[in-house]
Amino acid sequence: ADAGLKAFGMDHGNPSWDQGDVFFCSDEHITLAPHEMSDWSVGDRVRLWPAHVDPTVAQHEQFWIVDGDSIVDRWEIDLRGW
Repeated sequence: ADAGLKAFGMDHGNPSWDQGDVFFCSDEHITLAPHEMSDWSVGDRVRLWPAHVDPTVAQHEQFWIVDGDSIVDRWEIDLRGW
């Protein structure tokens, strides 16, 4: 997955994934091990849950608010570099 140590606050461990296990986190990518093999393709979206939200939010400039597959809003974050 195109996320890693630079996208998540990792002080409380790896993020979790409801469709499998997080196998390894490098600076920019996460290696996932799905519980069931399916038709995964490059570009498919996965939802990862950070183990610690505060430092994760501080690494980003905005939240993209979604409802299903639709983006419904964008919130600016003023904690960058917290």
